[in-house]
Amino acid sequence: MIETVELTVDSFVKAFGRAPSEKEIGMMMNIKATKQEKQINTGRDGNTMQRSKISQMNTMGRGGRKRSKKVKVSAKAFTINKMLTKYSLLPEDIADILGDDLTTVNNCIARFRLPREECIVG
Repeated sequence: MIETVELTVDSFVKAFGRAPSEKEIGMMMNIKATKQEKQINTGRDGNTMQRSKISQMNTMGRGGRKRSKKVKVSAKAFTINKMLTKYSLLPEDIADILGDDLTTVNNCIARFRLPREECIVG
């Protein structure tokens, strides 16, 4: 019976003669979302963790292959990574050697999550 009623603020005002409370608006939104979910066939059946694992496998699309640990980085990031790992230099020293700003080096470190063990120039 409630499924045939249109759930809008206007229809609520017409039916009850007052504005809906925040709790009632939340309930209407929840009912509407549930109805839409049923319409597009994305029911929440099964274990949440199992759905997450299936979704992850479908998204990765690797077909049983092992995920490569090597990450493609820019040439500058490769150089910075080598200086961080092999020579244990500080970002200030790297910026001085490369002739770049410290912010550029720090942004590169943050973007590619350096230092990394394995990375390739891509």
